[in-house]
Order: sequence, then structure tokens, then C-alpha cells
Amino acid sequence: MVIGHRSDIPEEDIRQIHGLPTTSVTRTWTDIALSGPLVEALIFTDQVIRAGRTEFGEPSEPWATKHELTEALRRRGSAPGVRTARQALSLSRKGSDSPQETRLRLLMHQAGLPEPDVNAWLIDDAGIAVVQPDLSIPQYRVAIQYDSWEHHRDPGQMLKDIHRAELTEAIGWIEVRITREHLRDGGRRAIEKICRALRFRGWPG
Repeated sequence: MVIGHRSDIPEEDIRQIHGLPTTSVTRTWTDIALSGPLVEALIFTDQVIRAGRTEFGEPSEPWATKHELTEALRRRGSAPGVRTARQALSLSRKGSDSPQETRLRLLMHQAGLPEPDVNAWLIDDAGIAVVQPDLSIPQYRVAIQYDSWEHHRDPGQMLKDIHRAELTEAIGWIEVRITREHLRDGGRRAIEKICRALRFRGWPG
């Protein structure tokens, strides 16, 4: 027996997929952003607003824009968790390719470090795009790469990483490599490592 239930979800937040009703991306985002911790809300927000990399066959359009998410959150009124969701929206940035990049960026924000660019190309003196680190701080020429476990198991990727670091240093930047080990214990080691590079470049923090 099928029992019907009334839903208080507005029709504008409902989509039909293969004939079945489901919540829209924006509604799903609010459900998650309102119910979890800031880091999880921010990770999901970054992924929702991320435009795919067409060179990897991903769709170029994001699932939703920040404006659409803002409107979806407005429709939820004063629901519990709204402050966390608003903070996630404020801290979200386009271009983040992985949850760990987002997690690291949040740790940097909470530690009071300069805000990094996300997956921005580094340009040499001739105006040529050379490398595209995960995070970068142009005013101090510090590039930050998050290396996953898979990187360490792939000899070919290791050679690419060495070449990338050489290119980064050749144009006057410092590369800081962060692994999941650096993110343990609240990311203390990751922040310390980034701070050392920034101070070496004159950051007064």
C-alpha cells in the first residue's frame, strides 16, 4: 500500500527526474548547508558553484550560481543553521577541484592567513601561463598544492609534480606541498608549513 504525504516544499524547489519528484539542486543544497558543520557546508557549496573542466569532459556550467543559492536560502527563512549556510556562501569560491582544497582554504581563513586564489594560473615575465596550483597567494608568490594519496603511489605523477615544482620556482614562486598527513590534528602542520613560506617572503603575520 502506498501512503501519500503532503510536502511543505514549494513547487519551485521540486524537479521531475524519470517521472519521480525530487528536490532541486538549490533545495538540496539548503538541506545540507542548514544541517551540518561549516566545513561540510562549504565543501558542498564549492562543488555546487564549480564550473567543470571541459578539458576533462566535464560540463562547463555549474549546478547552481551563488545568486540562486542565496535565493534558495532566503526562501528557507529563519530555519536553524541559516547562519552557517550564509557563512558557507560567503566563504565559497569558484574553481575548487576537491574537498581537501576547500578544507585547506577554510583552515587558512580560520588561521588569519592571506586569502588565496583558487586554481589560478601563474604567469611568467613574458605573460605565459606556466602552472596552475590549487591555491596561490600572489602578493607573496606562494603556491600551495594538495597532493592526494594517489599522487604518492603513481611514479608518473611524481615526476610531473617534480617538474611542476621546478617550473614554479623558475618563475620566482615558492611551492608548498600539503598532504593528508598535514591536515591531521586540525590542520596544524599544514598551517605551520604555509606560514613558514609566507614569512620567508615577508608576511608579517
